[in-house]
Amino acid sequence: MAMHGVFRCANDLAILAELLPDVEVITVDLPGHGKAPHSDLGYTPEALARPIRAAYLAYRDDRPFFLLGESFSGLTALLVARLEQGIRRVILIDTPLETQRVANSWTQLMGYYHLHPESRPMIAGICRDFFGLDIQSGKAEVRTYYEYLRRCPVPTMMITGKIKSNKPPITGAYFQAGDQAEIGKVDGDFSFIEVPKAGHSVLKLQPKAVGAIIKFLASQL
Repeated sequence: MAMHGVFRCANDLAILAELLPDVEVITVDLPGHGKAPHSDLGYTPEALARPIRAAYLAYRDDRPFFLLGESFSGLTALLVARLEQGIRRVILIDTPLETQRVANSWTQLMGYYHLHPESRPMIAGICRDFFGLDIQSGKAEVRTYYEYLRRCPVPTMMITGKIKSNKPPITGAYFQAGDQAEIGKVDGDFSFIEVPKAGHSVLKLQPKAVGAIIKFLASQL
């Protein structure tokens, strides 16, 4: 089951089905994205986990089941893997574990908020509940999410890009050396891989590389 990032939708992940013909790929519109309505419950990882857990329970069977989270939805994947049984692995696509890593995207978020009034409830909710950013004032509080990784009971891999600084039109990867040092304290099974010629939007820029990594992980089960 694959979950998209901010401003994307389930259809944007349909390429995974083309890259993984031997894998059944389930994509889900998160609240406020695609065809899913805005959620009055908020946009914390816990709130987003509700529809994902319902979808997982509807689709799960005896086959190995992965959860893939692109960007911020990776935290929801980690949470669902802790709350539900039967999930074999979590794959994170450059999920920010410290909100200060996302600071270079705040101007873009605020610009999108003003240009798309129909999406303002969703944008304001994600900025508030996940990034700790007040969309009106531009003030933000630093939040860290390493605890989600520490408490995940299944093997987890972070797929990130090698480009770490912004090189327009490429946004630099959020996963940084500081994250690696902090993650070194995690007792569980965690690994990461850096994809060349990609920054934050790894799946969008290097879909074949991401597909090859997932195919390899599936072959190990």
